[in-house]
Amino acid sequence: MPEIQSSESQESDRLSSILAGYLTPKELAGTFGVTERTIARWHRHRQGPPRVTIGRKVYYRQESI
Repeated sequence: MPEIQSSESQESDRLSSILAGYLTPKELAGTFGVTERTIARWHRHRQGPPRVTIGRKVYYRQESI
């Protein structure tokens, strides 16, 4: 019998597919080998890759890195 996914699970899957080409500040910091604080400093000084804000969440496009 096929499993029925909860609406929360479906929403999570949909959201992860939408954000597949984006990195969080933590992931970006790991990619460059710096801290998240350094990423925030880059933003304040208008350095580093451009970022996208969705609600209160910040993401970086992988294509821009």
